[in-house]
Amino acid sequence: MLIIALFAAACGGTPPVEGQMETCDELTCIDGVEVFFDAPAWPDGTYEVLVEIDDLAPVACTVQVPSRDLEVACNTHVWVGIDDFGAPWGIHLDGTEVEWLGVHVSRDGTTVAETDFRPDYWNIRPNGDGCTEACQYATQTVGLFGMDLF
Repeated sequence: MLIIALFAAACGGTPPVEGQMETCDELTCIDGVEVFFDAPAWPDGTYEVLVEIDDLAPVACTVQVPSRDLEVACNTHVWVGIDDFGAPWGIHLDGTEVEWLGVHVSRDGTTVAETDFRPDYWNIRPNGDGCTEACQYATQTVGLFGMDLF
């Protein structure tokens, strides 16, 4: 065990916990909030996504479905993730300072998804419980409504 600890220290990594083969800095994570869309399909079209964070000015972006992009950046901290079929899987916000979050999605002026909530954060340790690095993370799921999906 001493040899493993010395090798890890010489390579600049954090020594592993006994029984753990990787170092504690092998994986990293980002604090954040994710809102997942629970939808069997998204009809083609243009969608407006409005994200409200605490008392800040709303962040808006437009998503075309289907999309060839992997993500659509609304600003430097908010982006919409796109799945393999060109449809949004959800919204990601970097950081954990968010106390209240509202999401509104519309297509042709009609609301198709809406939620607001107070994020309930928990710690994630991507390198295992024996490592000290932890990220704060919260999720919420919202379904689509008010449109013919097929």
